[in-house]
Amino acid sequence: MATAICIFSTIHVENALLLSLRLKIPILKELRENETILIMGSAVNPYHLLNFQFKHKVTYYILQAENMDSEFFKNKYYVSLLRRNPTFHYSQYNADECYKQFGIRSSGLFDWEFLNRDNLYEICEQPIDLLFYGYPNEERQNVEVLLKEKYPDKNIVFAYAIYDVIDLITKSKYVLNIPYLKNTSLETHRINQALACGCKVYSKKSNCNYLNQKYESKIIFIEDWNDIQL
Repeated sequence: MATAICIFSTIHVENALLLSLRLKIPILKELRENETILIMGSAVNPYHLLNFQFKHKVTYYILQAENMDSEFFKNKYYVSLLRRNPTFHYSQYNADECYKQFGIRSSGLFDWEFLNRDNLYEICEQPIDLLFYGYPNEERQNVEVLLKEKYPDKNIVFAYAIYDVIDLITKSKYVLNIPYLKNTSLETHRINQALACGCKVYSKKSNCNYLNQKYESKIIFIEDWNDIQL
């Protein structure tokens, strides 16, 4: 049982706060010895986490959020961190591949939890017809051009590299889930955040059958980005 939470990525702040309240454990500003710490965002600084663990008596529970094609899996310290500590995945595909490729055993699956903002969505207007938020890449920018040409009269917003997006999400009718990497599981962090805000979500299916089935009734799966209807 974890006795504390420590986060290394700002996108996990809300997830950590809710988990802290549910488990009734504190969020640490820095690592502390003689603790069993649930770690979010471990890929950001795996060397620091390993170094601290070598020097102090501490146990980590790792919430592994990276997809298999991520550059983080080329980092020997990240792989070593996952091998040495109980590791939990949001995707069964990632859990299976981590074991096949690196011998990293899965301790179970987890889900991203967000504050339910349905009431806020109901009282707010939704002037944004379709929203995407996340870092830019070629596919995301191509989809932006495609949809804005297809729907010139619709308010389509692509917000790149913006973290404080709650205001945008609650003002949007639809959120678009476009993965950053090609060979990837569903990006459920974005999907769950959008659903918690009352939005409908468009997405392609992923390489994870477990997640595809889990979200079949929750979001709108499409074969091609051109299939989006606004």
